[in-house]
Amino acid sequence: MVFDTLRKSLQSRLQSAADQGEMLLERLATAEVDAAIHAWLRDFLLHIVVFIALLALAQWAGGAIEDRETRLLVTTTLILAIYGYGAWLVITGLWAWREIAAVWLTTRQGPVGLARFYLYGRIHQQLRETFTGPDGRNTAMGGLLLQALRLIDAPRAWDGIAYRLADRLAPRLAQHAFARVLSIFAPVAFAWLYYRFIVFPEIVRAGSGIGPWDALLYPFAALIDAVTGTSLRESLTG
Repeated sequence: MVFDTLRKSLQSRLQSAADQGEMLLERLATAEVDAAIHAWLRDFLLHIVVFIALLALAQWAGGAIEDRETRLLVTTTLILAIYGYGAWLVITGLWAWREIAAVWLTTRQGPVGLARFYLYGRIHQQLRETFTGPDGRNTAMGGLLLQALRLIDAPRAWDGIAYRLADRLAPRLAQHAFARVLSIFAPVAFAWLYYRFIVFPEIVRAGSGIGPWDALLYPFAALIDAVTGTSLRESLTG
């Protein structure tokens, strides 16, 4: 009777400690997600500053340079730089997501599955580093912890514990990440669409006198005209 009481008390304490550890792990995971999103937003705002600076230069050149040909060449070259910078950002962004894309192509998992995969790797690595020695065997503390966790029907190996934690935390982490991304991406996407289709064309026309796509092609047309003696520029400005 006494042993049963002690056993139940120990089980209750172990379960409470396990629940608190899970809550702490969830907070750490969500904090890591928030940090990654904030880092992305910071980098995005820095890129926006570069775009604004290039547009400001193009607008200034459109009003400061009197010679029409020189004005067109300078402003359209700056606009070409804007397009080139944007293309470079897209390429580097896709390259940064290559590992996630590779995991998705291999597993074909949704957001929850990808979150589970990510959490499992991080948790399992941390458990192995903390509770096993260089030879891969459990330390004294690790062995004692595994024995204690058996009282609350926990898995008997670190990979099983890591998977159970990842499986329980993945839905909440995916939901948190989706809410954070949506709250940031929605206004950013709206601002970008407004800028791209309303503000940007007007600034380009004010600076160069031609549309955005014609301005993009103008430096190439000027180069071809200079080399071959053609008059492609007239078809863009006429």
